[in-house]
Amino acid sequence: MSKSSGFSYGWVVVGVSATVNSLAWSVRSTFAAFYVALLGEFAWRRGEAAVGYSLSWLLLLVFSPLAGWLYDRGGVRPLLVAGTAIVAGSLIWTGTVIDELSYVWLLPGYIGIGVGIGLTSGPANVDAVTSVPAALRGQAAGMLQLARQVGGTIGLAVIGAVVVGVQDARLSERFGRSELPSDRLAAVERVLAEDPGSQHAIAVQVPGADVGTVLEAARDAEVAGLSSAYYVAGGALTLALLVAIVLLRRAGSG
Repeated sequence: MSKSSGFSYGWVVVGVSATVNSLAWSVRSTFAAFYVALLGEFAWRRGEAAVGYSLSWLLLLVFSPLAGWLYDRGGVRPLLVAGTAIVAGSLIWTGTVIDELSYVWLLPGYIGIGVGIGLTSGPANVDAVTSVPAALRGQAAGMLQLARQVGGTIGLAVIGAVVVGVQDARLSERFGRSELPSDRLAAVERVLAEDPGSQHAIAVQVPGADVGTVLEAARDAEVAGLSSAYYVAGGALTLALLVAIVLLRRAGSG
């Protein structure tokens, strides 16, 4: 067991792995919440949307065995650093290109998330458990799973709050908060998921706006919200990566 300044290398691995998985899966979980609206906004067919979302899971399955092979030859540190960097870069990439509303531009982000998690998940589990004293291995495994689940839950709440907050701000800026009460603002936020008749009914409640204007504003606000969420997650993961590099170096040298 490696120690430095009173902490174990294994617990550093637990923290890094939990952070990567919780942030990446939190952002991915928003896909289900905005699925119907995204179909209308991006003009994707249901099959295309399902493939884009499922691709990251498929790549996780493909890269997990490869990660195990690499772990046997180089240890966990290169995989943790590379996998975390790939996930962070993929999140930032997706936030940058999401306003293109293009399936082709978004696919690399989903691919990168699957590859990055595949490189970190399995090796981190093994290394975290084997790097702590034998008597604490059960605790390490439990803490790893607990951190992932709790982190994912909290992360999803934070990401959702970012999306909704940015949407509210954009729509209020577009139409004026005094002219768009909270109940009508909520209706405009979900207008993309409604049928044409409901969209028209919502649009007529917005002063000085027609259906086209309301739909355009809702699309812009939703894209801005999702983009901000990806930036927040990517930025947090980049910060976690820098901290992890320092901690892993200290823990390994102790």
